[in-house]
Amino acid sequence: MRHYLHILLAIPAILLLGSLLLAFWATFDCIGGDNQQCSLLQHQFEKLDHAPPVIDLLFLGDSSLGRAVDAQLFARLSGLSGQRVLNLALTGNFNLPSMRNLLAHATSSASIKTVVLMLTPQIYDIPAESQDMPKYQAFPGVLWSARFDWHLLLQTVAEYRTAFMRAAVHELFSRKNVALGVKKIKGMVWGGSGREPHIVDDYLRPRDKRMTMADLPERFGDASSRYLPSLHAIGNLCRQWQIQCLYLHGTVFGKSAENSGDMIEKINEMVNGSGLILVNPAPIPVPFEEIGDSVNHVDPPFKSKYTVVVYDRLRPYLPVERQAGRPTE
Repeated sequence: MRHYLHILLAIPAILLLGSLLLAFWATFDCIGGDNQQCSLLQHQFEKLDHAPPVIDLLFLGDSSLGRAVDAQLFARLSGLSGQRVLNLALTGNFNLPSMRNLLAHATSSASIKTVVLMLTPQIYDIPAESQDMPKYQAFPGVLWSARFDWHLLLQTVAEYRTAFMRAAVHELFSRKNVALGVKKIKGMVWGGSGREPHIVDDYLRPRDKRMTMADLPERFGDASSRYLPSLHAIGNLCRQWQIQCLYLHGTVFGKSAENSGDMIEKINEMVNGSGLILVNPAPIPVPFEEIGDSVNHVDPPFKSKYTVVVYDRLRPYLPVERQAGRPTE
């Protein structure tokens, strides 16, 4: 009788352990046949893996950077080598902890002269009462961007403490991650994960539908200090490796920015306190006619125009310049 009881107890324990292992695998391995975020992160890591030993200019940021800056055009405008200007834009789903991880990986393999952290103010619009790290701390992105570097993971645990551990438990007991783990096994057995090509023109494919005026927010909320530890960590890395680190507010719908002055002022205080150089105290305003599929995305036909705008803001901080013709939009 006791033998059968042990078997009955062992079965759910084995199932639970198997589920945890599948969820762990899914969480750490950045899988999913149609996962745009994983495709983007892998695309950016490929750039780092093939980067030259000296990087003149490294862009880090969210989708406002990815949609607005053409790295090759920026290199031509500035007179820098195209291979030594990298745009490693992620998305707001990753956020500052993951961008810190990308910078840490970059400094381990290359000498970097200038880093530009370009973020839309919207990235700080986090409800003060929210403790949802899986959503607002971009927990999976932190794990994926750490790339099995346990030192980076321990740094994140130290920075976010209980919020990090709570998110870890959430991910390990997530049915979605168990399903992704099963999907990976099926792909290994029956051939391939079926990943689709999500990258177009060096960034994620934009959605077909542009924002309407009714979709755009009048203003953003208060600026959360949730990501302040990672902002300071980026500043510390820049000082450690003697990198010129610039902070540039990204693109955003002009009216939303105009009505969010208090929020942007608080962001500027956090940036200055982290030791980064604030390039301009105001975001890059985008009129409605040039807004794409998000409040902080420029429409693809205007990417060249906003690359020039970004170049003009950064030009005083760049070591190399030459005269170049302006592209036509």
